[in-house]
Amino acid sequence: MNLSLRDPEIIGLYGDALAAGKATGSIEFKIVDGSSVPSGLRGRVLGAEQSNTSVILGDLLLLKLFRQVPPGISPDVELHRALAEAGSVNVAPLRGWLEAEVGGEPTTLGMAQDFAANSAEGWTAALASVQEVFDSPQTPIEDLPADFAPDAHRIGAAVAQVHHDLASVLGTAERSVESTAVEEILARISGVARVVPEIAQYIPAATALISRAEASNSTTVQRIHGDLHLGQVLGTPERWLLIDFEGEPAKTLAERRQMDSALRDVAGMLRSFDYAANHLLVDLPEDPSARERAEKWAARSIAAFFDGYASVAGHDPREEADLLRAYELDKAVYEVLYEARNRPTWLSLPMRAVARLVS
Repeated sequence: MNLSLRDPEIIGLYGDALAAGKATGSIEFKIVDGSSVPSGLRGRVLGAEQSNTSVILGDLLLLKLFRQVPPGISPDVELHRALAEAGSVNVAPLRGWLEAEVGGEPTTLGMAQDFAANSAEGWTAALASVQEVFDSPQTPIEDLPADFAPDAHRIGAAVAQVHHDLASVLGTAERSVESTAVEEILARISGVARVVPEIAQYIPAATALISRAEASNSTTVQRIHGDLHLGQVLGTPERWLLIDFEGEPAKTLAERRQMDSALRDVAGMLRSFDYAANHLLVDLPEDPSARERAEKWAARSIAAFFDGYASVAGHDPREEADLLRAYELDKAVYEVLYEARNRPTWLSLPMRAVARLVS
């Protein structure tokens, strides 16, 4: 992280430049039409993530400065602008962004949006709920104060609304399932098998799953979030918000801007619920009772998420079960490779999911 961003005065200079909405050297500070940013805001670093550094300006704005900057307009800015046009209430409004020319192409360096005060990250809230499930083994999950199902329902509704809003502004297309890249899952599994040989045993069953998914013939594609999980949703007193529309970090900017099935976002959420339910058990001796409680929490939360999604979308993702499972498998295989390389003791979590998904 740039050490100057630890200095509130330096952070304030970014805020003042954004408020002026003018170029500073080679960097242009742009303001959303009809919006404004007050000057004189001072800030503090919120945190340093893998691809950006976030700072808070006057407890009013979140300024996110990208640390990995491929040439081109960031999907985070592009999709927030589309959602603003749609009047979406499930994102924090975009106020402005930083732009410079890189390789002859306008390139996003950062963005500013309203700071969601008094918000709670979905992942943190889910873990608190799961912990209570384990701490109260005799109490039915639905009777626990921290039962997550009502929030999961609202998250599902928020995701569906954002999908609807993106489609209303940026359009949709029909694409054959064969061309939606689900066939690439088999190539991905084969590649991962070179690092994690035990996953190779699932290739025949995965092939059968892909064949069933391809029998769906066609699916609707649109712009989506692209990297959706419980850490990308914020609960406020009024509603749930989706954040960080940068897309999957491992993909190129061109790949992140491609249309895809909304089921990919749904699959990402399903994997996140599974992680939240089971990750506290990873380093513990196998406990069938605790495992059963975890699976019940996941099943209850996922069902509520689906119900919430369907209540807004007018259709239920469960109706496309094979294609959804193919996307979920794709995510789980990605997780297998990630855990093998970064957290080997967690490898059993996505491996268990792969076995379940192809069964």
